[in-house]
Amino acid sequence: RSLCYATRRTAVLEGFTRTEIETSGARIVTVHGGKGPPLLLLHGNPFTHLSWHKFIDRLAQEFTVVATDLRGYGDSSKPPSQPDHANYSFRAMALDTGGSTTLAFEGTLLNRPSDGRERPIATALMLIYSGVYARPLKVPVVSPNGDGIDDSQQLSFKIVRPSTTTVTLEAPDGSTALQETGLRGPGIYHVAFPPQPTPQPAGSKRTARPAPAEGRWKLSVSATDDQSQVSTATRRFWVNSTIGFLRVAPRTLLLPPRGRDLGIRWTQTRAARVRVQVETPQGILLRTVAQTTYPAGAVSVVWNGIRKDGRPAYGGLYKVVVTAQNGMGSVSLEQPLRIRRVAGPKK
Repeated sequence: RSLCYATRRTAVLEGFTRTEIETSGARIVTVHGGKGPPLLLLHGNPFTHLSWHKFIDRLAQEFTVVATDLRGYGDSSKPPSQPDHANYSFRAMALDTGGSTTLAFEGTLLNRPSDGRERPIATALMLIYSGVYARPLKVPVVSPNGDGIDDSQQLSFKIVRPSTTTVTLEAPDGSTALQETGLRGPGIYHVAFPPQPTPQPAGSKRTARPAPAEGRWKLSVSATDDQSQVSTATRRFWVNSTIGFLRVAPRTLLLPPRGRDLGIRWTQTRAARVRVQVETPQGILLRTVAQTTYPAGAVSVVWNGIRKDGRPAYGGLYKVVVTAQNGMGSVSLEQPLRIRRVAGPKK
């Protein structure tokens, strides 16, 4: 039987080179051949690398094909199983074929190899920028209404060479709220928002910084570096105080089989089309509580704890999301909610 197996293997994989590789926990048999970009073939259960024999020659015409016997299969070693079988998990088998890719940005390591060990770099994809870079916004929508949620914005940019930069902050009506030009060295620079008011004469009464106009704002930065290379960067965001002060009561809903009311209330500064939803923390919709137009003022709705299929919600963590849409754009608020299932009739 062993002789027949060896003869079949040689016949169907003629032209492929057999190699044995020692990994952290097993000896893995591989065959490789062909030319082109690398292509790794991993068989399923209960097969071996021979399961690819009908396609491997065709694939080798366009790829450098590597086919393996996973640990415990075919000619690869079969290490004794651990009590929890962890050394035969998919993770262990995957690590036999190599660790994960490691990513870094601006000198910060974003992840680490799956097995926790450093290894030589085989291939590196390097993204180098030499111009101006506008850093990501703190929030896409600023809502400076005093409720403490998304009421401020952080604007900044980075240059990596000495550059003459022009910073422009455009208001929703198209006017220029801020414009500064100057020579700056490499570094990160912050842009105040709302823009600083015009300096007052000495001795004059100090006034509070006015609230920013609502609508869509635009930050533009252009830079010409010491090598005469020109670059630009733009970030856009909204200022929208249509809704605020979202409250959910009670924060923990003790939910009997027939339901119990949950109060949801907020304030509006102007009329808007509003959608109220209960979702899981991952954003899966549990129930749309309301979807209609409300005028300015205090607004409240009630949810009875029943899902859209007519059954009471399961116990767990959820969130109440209120989204308003009008001429100022779209703005959302959310509050956490915990549901605990209890026995008994609805009160």
